[in-house]
Amino acid sequence: MRRKSYILFAIVLGGSLSSACLAIDDGPKARATSVLIRKYETIFYSSSEIQLDSGVHGRLSTAEARRLSFPFAYLEAALSELQGGIFADMLNDSDGILQGAREFRSPQGSLGLGAVRSRRCYIVLLKSGSRFNLQKYFQTAQVPVAVHGLVWNWPVYIDEFTEKSRDVTGASAPRLSSLHATQVGDQFVLVSNDLKDLQSIAATLTAWRQGSPEVPEIEDWDDFSRSGVWAYRRYRRGKVADRMAAGMQDVTSDAKAISFVLDSAGNALLFRLLLNSAEGERTVVKMNSNNHLPPLKQIRKDLWESIVPIPGDSKTEEAVFSIVGLFGFADYS
Repeated sequence: MRRKSYILFAIVLGGSLSSACLAIDDGPKARATSVLIRKYETIFYSSSEIQLDSGVHGRLSTAEARRLSFPFAYLEAALSELQGGIFADMLNDSDGILQGAREFRSPQGSLGLGAVRSRRCYIVLLKSGSRFNLQKYFQTAQVPVAVHGLVWNWPVYIDEFTEKSRDVTGASAPRLSSLHATQVGDQFVLVSNDLKDLQSIAATLTAWRQGSPEVPEIEDWDDFSRSGVWAYRRYRRGKVADRMAAGMQDVTSDAKAISFVLDSAGNALLFRLLLNSAEGERTVVKMNSNNHLPPLKQIRKDLWESIVPIPGDSKTEEAVFSIVGLFGFADYS
């Protein structure tokens, strides 16, 4: 198989958008991030503007901004079978979306190509005072009851699997994906491809009340909370089913976490590698030897950083593709 190409999903937001992000109540985002980081290996966040193509793209063109919506293509596809314009409605009534992902596996879609599969959960951060009502879009759907409220389930074709199933006539049909959704008050909408994860996360968010401060277990959280786009991954040790799909070909046991964030000026993407010990630098050597990124440079005993200028040239684009792959989000083509 040809070497996979990585899909760029997040570099955006400077100028007026960065200022707008500072005005948003960070409590719900911090709480949702804290919940996800306990269950998932990779977390990434994007403001809603990039998904809506609102024109607030900083130094990015509209075409570039549209390309950045790829990580949420799964969410949009999952909602495509529902009535109304739920995806746009939800984004218009939200400040941003968080996604947690783990258990990365190679694609099983058409011809074995497509996006890397994973267990994932999206948390949509509704705006303060939102009147968004998820039930409006599920008037005829089956409604199982959960501890915190209602959970909706529906099948949809996302081309995740090569396995075939049988329809009611006995004919071979593509295997459908099973999605679940729920709403937690007027703050969160959750969509997941794993029912148990969805129920657990919803229950935790339901138990939380405003005024209960919580800082996510993420190094330099202040930098993330002020940015419109960021990603964080804390490596979980154990058997990895597919190191290529997981973006771990160059990752050794000395690596603790990776992250990226758009800098405050919107001029560069900062990719960081946090090591378990100052002595362990095998991952640094591997990443630098592949020349996919600007060289990682040491900024602290256990911390290395690569700076990718924005906007850039084709080399910059390749660097960003590689960075995204390291977080477990890649596309085989």
